[in-house]
Amino acid sequence: MAFGGLRALRELGRGDVSVVGFDDVDAARIAGLTTVAQRLREKGETAGRLLVEGATLPAREIILPVELRVRDSTRPPVAERRQPSTEAGRPTGRPRDPCRCRSCGTSAGRPTCCR
Repeated sequence: MAFGGLRALRELGRGDVSVVGFDDVDAARIAGLTTVAQRLREKGETAGRLLVEGATLPAREIILPVELRVRDSTRPPVAERRQPSTEAGRPTGRPRDPCRCRSCGTSAGRPTCCR
């Protein structure tokens, strides 16, 4: 879907819209598509281990690391959108907290899993 959207936006001359895909397949590199890359081997090994051990394990959430691979299909936001809205001269809302590991609470700038 991301490839089709990217192609259509390019045909329309819309350089102001960002498109992000998932899986970082070879075609994404060729097309300049920004993607979220997964560690497929680790994902498969984890899935296999869980299937084998599944009957003895309690249900739980497992977070595997991913990497954002920025390419030509994304653009920074326009300056007007980056400015915080203000109320009586003060910024409204609070800055976003960095992502935290759900196991230990450390901040790594993205969700990570402790081992």
